Amino acid sequence: MPQIKTEQDLKKIMEQATKKAIQGASNEILELFQEEYLKKIAYISNPKMYQRTNEFFESWNFTDVKKLLNIISTELWYNPSKLVTFDSDNFIHGSKYSSPPDVRDNLEKILNKSGYSSSLWLSVKRSAPYWDTFIYDMFSGGQLDKIVSKHFVANGFTRV
Repeated sequence: MPQIKTEQDLKKIMEQATKKAIQGASNEILELFQEEYLKKIAYISNPKMYQRTNEFFESWNFTDVKKLLNIISTELWYNPSKLVTFDSDNFIHGSKYSSPPDVRDNLEKILNKSGYSSSLWLSVKRSAPYWDTFIYDMFSGGQLDKIVSKHFVANGFTRV
C-alpha cells in the first residue's frame, strides 16, 4: 500500500482505484449486454442465407476511462465502422429493398424493436427491443447498481 502524505497523493490513489473499478464494471456490463441482450434479443436464430458475421456483436465498446475536471467516466457506444461486411442481396447489414440499401449506420436503431423490424415480407420478428430492455434492466431492475457497487467494493471503497 503506497503511503499517503499529501492530499494530492490521496486524490491520485482514489482516482486510480476509481478508474480500475469503472473498467471492471464496464467489462462486466459489456459482456452482459452482448450475451444477454445482443445474442438473445437482437440476433435471431442463424440466418439461412449466409454465415453470420457477428460484426454487430463486436461493434459495441466502452470508450477509454477518462477524467474531465472531477468526473471519471466511460461510455458504451455503437461503432458502425466495425461492420465491414455489406451484401444487400443476402441481407447482410442492409437490403436491396431498404432506402438506403446500406443500413450499418442505423442498424442499432433498426434492431431495437419488438416484433417485426419492417413491413417487408422478409422481415424478422424480435421478442423485445434489445437496447430498451437493457437500459430498463440496468436502471429500473437494479443491475447497474449491483455491478458498479461490486467493483467499487473490490477496489477498496465502502458503500454507505
